[in-house]
Parts: sequence; structure tokens; C-alpha cells
Amino acid sequence: MEKISSVLSIEDEDDKDWAILQLIQESGPEDPVEQLEALAERIVNPYDKTQAYIELFNRCKAKDLPRAHRYLETAREHSVQSCEFWQPADSLSRIGSLYAELGNINRAISIWNEAVASAEDCIKADPRQDAISCFGILSEIAIKFSEVKMPERALEIARLIKIDKIRDYAIEKTKNAGQARDIE
Repeated sequence: MEKISSVLSIEDEDDKDWAILQLIQESGPEDPVEQLEALAERIVNPYDKTQAYIELFNRCKAKDLPRAHRYLETAREHSVQSCEFWQPADSLSRIGSLYAELGNINRAISIWNEAVASAEDCIKADPRQDAISCFGILSEIAIKFSEVKMPERALEIARLIKIDKIRDYAIEKTKNAGQARDIE
């Protein structure tokens, strides 16, 4: 409790958000999820808040699936509010993967498609560093599409990547993932 008070007394908003996220990520199984959720709600930065709700999802998915789903949807809602160009694409990609882990492939695909659109917006808006991050995210998403047996979509996404090495890596991985699925 003393640690929480100390974190909440931090004046700089970004530092406080980061510290709250760290508290949630470092919390133990004995810490009540309700208390952690209340902390997550105090986070202002949408990307940090998204990460906090992903952490809450991971804590609950084995014990309380309805609550876990609620946390995952809350994370998705905050992810699209992120102010940095690459952050929404990154968060949406991760959230889509968590839905895939739960077996909800249709929801995963929908969210991955949102991530692709977000990454494309990022690339158009900032062709420098943020775009490079988004090319990496597109590579990851292409591989994910191939893993759920959608090789055409995977290659379509990989071809959006303008950096040869990243694009070639994504295409190779999507082909390998498709071949691995064919063997199974």
C-alpha cells in the first residue's frame, strides 16, 4: 500500500503512468485484481493504459474468462486512442494475438486488419522511424495471418513493406508457416 501511495504522489503524468504500469506488471497473485484495475484506470496515456489492461487480461484469463474478455476489449478501445503513430498498430497486433490464443480467430483477424490499417496510416504520415516500426509490425501480422491459414492475406500484407530485408523476411516466414501448417 505504501508503494501505491508513493507512485500516486508522482507529479509528472508520464512518469506516474509508467510507474503505475510497472506496479501492475510486478504485482503478485495475492494482489486483488480489483485494486489493480482501479490503478489501471488512473493511467492517462492510452498506450500505457492498453498495456495495463493486457496485463489484467493475462492475470484473469485462466480464472475468470468473462472478466478477461472485458479487459481485452477495454485494451482495444484504449489502443486506438494512442497518440504515437506506431502504438495503435503494435497494441492491436498484440490484442489480436491474444484473441487467437483464446481460439477466437474471427475476432483476431478483425483486430489484425485494424492493426494493418493503423500501420498503413503510420507509414503514410511519417515515412521515417515510425514507419520502420510499422513495417516490423506488418511483418509480424503477415506471419500471424499465415499461421491462421490465410496465406493470400499474409502475402498481401508482406508486400506492403517497403524495406526489402523486412519484406523478404516476412514473405519467407509466411511461406514457412504455411508449409508447417500443411504438414500438421
